Amino acid sequence: MKEDGTRSVHRAFDIMFLIAQEGQCGVTEIARKLEINKTSVSKTLRSCEDRGVIVQEPGTRRYQMGPRAYAWALAYRWQHPELRRAEAVVRRLRDKTQETVSLYVRSGLWRVCVYREESPRSLRRVIGLGSRFPLHLGAAGKVLIAWLPAKEQGSVLAALENEVLGDTPWMKDTLSAELAVIRKMGYAVSSGEREHGVTAIAVPILVDGACVAALSCSGPASRIAAHGIDQLAAEIMATVAEWKETVR
Repeated sequence: MKEDGTRSVHRAFDIMFLIAQEGQCGVTEIARKLEINKTSVSKTLRSCEDRGVIVQEPGTRRYQMGPRAYAWALAYRWQHPELRRAEAVVRRLRDKTQETVSLYVRSGLWRVCVYREESPRSLRRVIGLGSRFPLHLGAAGKVLIAWLPAKEQGSVLAALENEVLGDTPWMKDTLSAELAVIRKMGYAVSSGEREHGVTAIAVPILVDGACVAALSCSGPASRIAAHGIDQLAAEIMATVAEWKETVR
């Protein structure tokens, strides 16, 4: 009975994570992506809907996050004042670059989007709040690893090797070398690493020397390249530096 209850809880969270990431999902889509039968999906959705965590759009019959999930996000936000302050630089950078800008924090071997401002352009990178991605893929995740204290970074790399990179152990050495370069440069760049056609540039948000979040500016690879990666990286770091002066 305990195992069944645990499995049900895991299934509910997996469904909510998927809906948060995609924005809206239907029963069939959820069942296919999570490899769960539709009966179980429907039962879990009804339970989550009864508690206000998700809601169903009457017109499309697709599900999206509900008001109680928003309350969870607000609770996390108020527990981390440094992230609330960083929202200002996200907005400033989005207005300046006209690209999607996001804040990520580390959760185990994942990075989670806790705040974002989307590009106003029709062709843009769309990221759902609460979306999580593998820590070792993408500029933001690598920034979060690069600025970890040495001992903690070693533990994360060892965990990645055991749980993710087991079939490609050489990637740990490659990643370690890349992290050293990122730390020296002050920013990370990824292109097509997690999603084809998307380039991202990320920098750390530092509080008393510790990286509390990674700020990522992402968009179509062709548009980022036209802007100039080095130039955009310099603009991002300058904007963050200007913001830090205002919050001291």
